[in-house]
Amino acid sequence: MADEIISNLDIVQRHIKQIEEALQILTEEKEISLDTETTLQGNGKLLYLQEYEKNNVANLVALIQDDVKLLHRVAEEFEKMDTKRL
Repeated sequence: MADEIISNLDIVQRHIKQIEEALQILTEEKEISLDTETTLQGNGKLLYLQEYEKNNVANLVALIQDDVKLLHRVAEEFEKMDTKRL
């Protein structure tokens, strides 16, 4: 039995919670003020980059959330298999 993989749904659920908390921090709105010393063009570039970054983070969060759901489903299936064996 030492070579067998035994699932632990509690550990997976704890890891999922930690990942979800990290994702929440990533998606929090951040206040970025425009510079009063630069040109309008500079502020326009800042707004463009801010939107670009926001879209990239949103895509990353969506991918990780899909992985978290899959991880949870797999862990539940392993837990069922472990319970049947015992």
